[in-house]
Amino acid sequence: MKLEILPQLSCFDRKRGLILPKETSEDLAEFLGIIFGDGFSNRYKRKGRNSWDYEFSISGDYRDDVLYHKKHVIPLIKKLFHIMPKHRKIKDQNTICVDIKSRGIYYFLKDLGFSNPKNNIRIPKWIFGKEEYLIAFIRGFADTDFSLSFRARKIKCGYPRITTCIRDEELAKDLIISLKKLNFRINYQLNIIRYDKRGFTNLINNIDINGHKNFMQWMKSIGFRNPKHITKFLVWDKYGFCKPYTSLKDRIKLIG
Repeated sequence: MKLEILPQLSCFDRKRGLILPKETSEDLAEFLGIIFGDGFSNRYKRKGRNSWDYEFSISGDYRDDVLYHKKHVIPLIKKLFHIMPKHRKIKDQNTICVDIKSRGIYYFLKDLGFSNPKNNIRIPKWIFGKEEYLIAFIRGFADTDFSLSFRARKIKCGYPRITTCIRDEELAKDLIISLKKLNFRINYQLNIIRYDKRGFTNLINNIDINGHKNFMQWMKSIGFRNPKHITKFLVWDKYGFCKPYTSLKDRIKLIG
């Protein structure tokens, strides 16, 4: 399907050969899932000049997400936009970022429904209209904003749980509808009050996908691209359990 979006490229965008997608695709749907999960976009006025800078970034944890960024996110961006983003680690933190400065991408994402702060953002209708797109979007979102753990049940650390906690209620509702549409049995709670260490309160929305049947259906129909999730599955598949708080390096060793 063609995207009815008017490109707003800067001279810098054109000079480096940036090309915006003209049609919908599974790659674009997955990319939107990634940025709906861990993406950030902003524009700010340059000091002393009557012009604006536009930026977009995807953040992650250096200990868990660096392989995912390098092996999947960066190649995906290069494939979609024909440019190479920057990858950096924030000093004195465990945070890594994939960064792009681009007016064209900023407005492209805005036209597709993504903005900051993430309030009342919705999954685009063209993604809802095709199951392959919906699966790709959920996979991208899960790779960046879902957690995979294994809780004690009959076997210690053997009961699978895929969970997420989302502030935006409208996005949470869209995800609930999407997962039900794909025949997952889910538990969810909307508008839960959460208190943080600073004494502030936030409204959050929880979605849980529990149990072996749900998990095997997930791995068969959606799956993961992020090694932090894939290695947990492979350890669980090999040993029947996966202990919490293991590092990515530890799990890679266990898999052999």
